[in-house]
Amino acid sequence: MLRDPSGRVAFHGVIVDVTAEKALEAQLEYQAAHDSLTGLVNRTRFRREVEDAIATLPTDLRRPAVLFVDLDEFKDVNDRFGHTVGDHLLVAVGAALQGTVGERGTAARFGGDEFALLVHDVPEDRLPEFSEQVLAAVRSATVVHEGVEVHVDGSVGAAVIGPGDTVEQLLRRADTAMYAAKRADDTGA
Repeated sequence: MLRDPSGRVAFHGVIVDVTAEKALEAQLEYQAAHDSLTGLVNRTRFRREVEDAIATLPTDLRRPAVLFVDLDEFKDVNDRFGHTVGDHLLVAVGAALQGTVGERGTAARFGGDEFALLVHDVPEDRLPEFSEQVLAAVRSATVVHEGVEVHVDGSVGAAVIGPGDTVEQLLRRADTAMYAAKRADDTGA
């Protein structure tokens, strides 16, 4: 406490408005963790969330799972309609995937036309049904360009987090399952 020459309490200080600095800091943190096109979390943030899920693995039957989603024939969309339409479609797919995951987990854009989902409360025996919901969400995402409705299909692979899994093992299993699904679709199996 400071006193003036007469003994009265006096306060001296400097007030600095740091609102702009705090807003910039929050914006930079957001940009570091999110995909700039879709607004979904990015690969780096997704990996951290998977690490957290592994570290806090529940002991019941509701183990978290990672799903990889790859858009089929997305290059054709870019080639036929242009990258701007392709970008709009990626945004629509991202929103549809986030809507499907909801509060159950996280949707991320891994890059290009690949997405990843981390879900916490889907029992392993319900993963095939949930994967179909994910595919339905991908198929429902559309963009209208010059009167033409543009949409894509996708392939999904899932891996349930197990004791002792590393992030790399889990992501590799989900990726392998997704490519197996893509090959099965290509062969009509």
